[in-house]
Amino acid sequence: GDAPSVGDMGYAYVLLLDPTLKTVGQARGRSSGGTLAYELSGVPPGQYFIVAGTDSDNDDLVCDAGEVCGAWPTLGAPTPLTVGTTDKAGVDFVAGFPVTLGKPTERAPRGYRRLDGTKSIAPTLPAGSR
Repeated sequence: GDAPSVGDMGYAYVLLLDPTLKTVGQARGRSSGGTLAYELSGVPPGQYFIVAGTDSDNDDLVCDAGEVCGAWPTLGAPTPLTVGTTDKAGVDFVAGFPVTLGKPTERAPRGYRRLDGTKSIAPTLPAGSR
């Protein structure tokens, strides 16, 4: 058959998570044409997970039950991304509605805390570092 049309997920958040899954950076915006361009700057060297999704119930949790979610390189096997002293480009991945098996109350994802609207990098990161 024909390829499915590409939909937009609406307003979404791209989260930078440290190895303990604490949100330390964030980009946000409205998707367009099936994509959401993002940039995270001022990130110190280290290992991070990248997660993107919606917060449609506005509870400050991205990717909780009933919301769009994705992770780099895939949601099924998120892998830490090593950030060094040079810029990373092309960190692209797919986001969609996750499917859970079993009772939804037992397997529903808890979500990841987003930063408030005034911050793009958490205050625990040194200012001006890359």
